[in-house]
Amino acid sequence: VAKGYATQKVEEYIKENNITSYMINAGSSNISLGYKNKNESYLVGLTNLDRTAYFKKIKVDNKAVVTSSIAEQNRVVDGKLYTHIINPLTGYCVNNYDIVTIIGEKSGYLDILSTTLFSMENTIT
Repeated sequence: VAKGYATQKVEEYIKENNITSYMINAGSSNISLGYKNKNESYLVGLTNLDRTAYFKKIKVDNKAVVTSSIAEQNRVVDGKLYTHIINPLTGYCVNNYDIVTIIGEKSGYLDILSTTLFSMENTIT
């Protein structure tokens, strides 16, 4: 969540200085984009879990793209996957989903949402 907040603060500073064309890449999980130019949008690739290919490419202008995933920041110990997101109620690692990506306005808020959604149990059957 700290990375999302820091990215949002940098974006606010950039906008306060009337810069409209920018890309802030705070690692693959947190990107904020302004306007590339009048005729072209930024193209953001969402990678599959093994990071060998894109499963989706999206055009984005003036938005943040935030992802929570098991693809990075994890370890396998004795055949069990341990992720970097911890459930505060149980104290155990969360791996209910492979990837959660959200596109919206505020990077810090989106980071909170993606982490929360990633932590929720899948109740759809």
